[in-house]
Amino acid sequence: MSYIKKIRIRKFCGLVELQKGVILITTFSLLNKLSGFFGMFTIFYGGDAISIISFFYSIIAAVAFAYFLYFGVLREDPRILGFYSLFYWLDLIVNILFTFAFEVMWYLVMDHAPLRPKERDNDDTISPQGTSSLPAWKVESTIANLILASVTVVHIYFGFVVHAYARFIEKHHHSTSRTSGFTFLKQEVDNNPLITSRYTSVEDDIESQI
Repeated sequence: MSYIKKIRIRKFCGLVELQKGVILITTFSLLNKLSGFFGMFTIFYGGDAISIISFFYSIIAAVAFAYFLYFGVLREDPRILGFYSLFYWLDLIVNILFTFAFEVMWYLVMDHAPLRPKERDNDDTISPQGTSSLPAWKVESTIANLILASVTVVHIYFGFVVHAYARFIEKHHHSTSRTSGFTFLKQEVDNNPLITSRYTSVEDDIESQI
């Protein structure tokens, strides 16, 4: 994670403040997980194990994103934002694994036989047995992989934005804590006559020695 800390992002897409950008990212992720609720039909209509696991994970992830949005992003809690940054990367990895599993399943159920060219019967009628020797699944697979790769790159950028915002809030929180602690200590010294008198006597001793 050390190389991630070296990446500095000051604005979301170079235009929007980090907090607003993280709010948009979290809201988008929450809506994406809520769409997974439609996977409940796989339970009633005999879905496979991966679809059922994906459905329950979407429920858990949706609750987690809602929690991090309200208690972490909106309230600017550095501790919760730190957990949110880790959770976002974990969710990204889980999504990649689910996508890979679904793509393998899709590949296995597709018909990979190439389409045969049209043939003529004895009575010179054309039998529609195919129009191309190139399997249609190759074109679909290429387009789907390009889209998934683009979406994954965008999600990786979102992960860096969330991490940058968590680091910013953590540094701001530590800086504010040190400043408030110093101010409180100064007020205690000023309001305590015993400490003030000792401080004054020390100053007098130093001046007398000079």
